[in-house]
Amino acid sequence: MFPVSSLNNDSVIYDSQRIFTKENQLYDIWSRLLLEKEMFTSTGKSVNIIFPGHPNHYSGPDFLDAKIILNNQVLTGDIEIHLDSKDWYLHNHHKNYEFNNVILHVCLDKNETENMTLKQNNQTVEILALSDYLISSEYISIIQNKYCPLFATIQLEWLGYNLSLAGKKYFQKKVSYFETRLLYISLDQLLYQSLLMALGYSRNTEIFEEYAQVYNWEYYKQKIDKGLSLQDFQSCLIANMNNFRWNNFRIRPCNLPQNRLLQISVFLFQALQTSISSEIFKIFSFISDYNSEENDDIDVFLTTLRQRVYQKLCQDKENKPGKSKINLIIVNVFLPIMMLYAKKINNHNLQQLCLDLLISYPALDENHNCKNLYHFMTDIQIKIANNKAITQFGMLFIYKSYCKSHNCSLCTHNNNIFK
Repeated sequence: MFPVSSLNNDSVIYDSQRIFTKENQLYDIWSRLLLEKEMFTSTGKSVNIIFPGHPNHYSGPDFLDAKIILNNQVLTGDIEIHLDSKDWYLHNHHKNYEFNNVILHVCLDKNETENMTLKQNNQTVEILALSDYLISSEYISIIQNKYCPLFATIQLEWLGYNLSLAGKKYFQKKVSYFETRLLYISLDQLLYQSLLMALGYSRNTEIFEEYAQVYNWEYYKQKIDKGLSLQDFQSCLIANMNNFRWNNFRIRPCNLPQNRLLQISVFLFQALQTSISSEIFKIFSFISDYNSEENDDIDVFLTTLRQRVYQKLCQDKENKPGKSKINLIIVNVFLPIMMLYAKKINNHNLQQLCLDLLISYPALDENHNCKNLYHFMTDIQIKIANNKAITQFGMLFIYKSYCKSHNCSLCTHNNNIFK
């Protein structure tokens, strides 16, 4: 990746264009704060990075919700990174409102004729040229090695076990979240809202949540009680979506939010005639036969559960959610809700079944947050992490608890996570 000669002497000032040829190399440096503590923008303003922001995998700036100090002023917003400052205009960011919240334009090299970057709203943003701060081989070496104390020191034979422990913590956090939400909303509204949130990609999750709050369970139930037909219900679902701004960047037509909502519309229509909670409890009615002490075959129960959910959610044979999306709904919505229900009725057998189902559940589609950790892991470690849904949960627990906030100091010892 880097010229060998550039790694021999700290006094060498590196040819930045030769060393860094891709923007994602700069993403690594920015996200891991591998920069001089004292830096200055092109206009001479001091820059101190408090938090580099969350990586953005969709349209818009490269990092979201960053926090910096610019000339003693605390700013919160987005960060855009380029190899050359002129790329801002080549990519038409100056015409795109999504970049109006950018608080710092970070680039490897700056156009000599320009000290500020113009945004779509006619406001300007400071430019930070990194080439002045990337002259130490220490940074090059760290980026090249991609070292993480957690994954570099954990024994391979214990990785799956430890990730499963962390995955159980992540699952319990989901259960606790649902329990808290029930203090404010009904169970039907919670399930309806969670189901809609599970339909979208990460950039549409919050929009689906807002949709479910504005056009809530009671709103549609009143319409159904007045005799609304399935066709009119579906039309109403889609028409109400026009009141929100959806993120459809790089989404295939079959996965657009309106199509995702239509895919479960038949199930919602039927559930609105009774209650969504009763429909889901019907799905789980077979689990009363489970007995963990008698070593019942959990795979049989898992297969039955997946078949029942699939039949319930896929009644429209021509327009139905894919199996990968159904798996996400089961693991992220149905199992936590059933675990919470089991806790409320003090049914330890049912609690154990929910946990056993999660432990046995096959791997889900890869998550973007997990992918942020892959470049710190070996191929074998990645394979172990993606072996089961619960080990993927463990990766999410690590990322959201430590990596997302760059809280490495609390993540340097395994016992802080795996216990």
